Amino acid sequence: MVKLRGSLPAEAENNGLAPMGMELVDDTRVTVFAVIQLEVVKVVRDLDKGVAYPTVAVTRIEACRDEESTQSVVRLLDSLSGARLQRAPSLFPPGAYASTALDDDAIADWLTGDADEAGS
Repeated sequence: MVKLRGSLPAEAENNGLAPMGMELVDDTRVTVFAVIQLEVVKVVRDLDKGVAYPTVAVTRIEACRDEESTQSVVRLLDSLSGARLQRAPSLFPPGAYASTALDDDAIADWLTGDADEAGS
């Protein structure tokens, strides 16, 4: 188990989500892809069970703000999760991440198998 400390960097140069604040308020259904840097801030050891649990903090985050960076990050995410799961997953239907704001309806159609009927 890994825990995530629930705050983003306060420094503007390390918090690429800050400039998007109002955009995220205006469109709460948008999916944002980002690249993050994590650091371990604490380790809790359970001596009885013989396990340790790290807590990580986001020390830097940059949001994908254009189509090219979004597609690159989605492909990288797909590749990394495929390697970790030892399979080639396809997280989203082709073209679902054609813009930085994903179309939730198109993704839902694809997940339920209705994409062909919807013309996707």
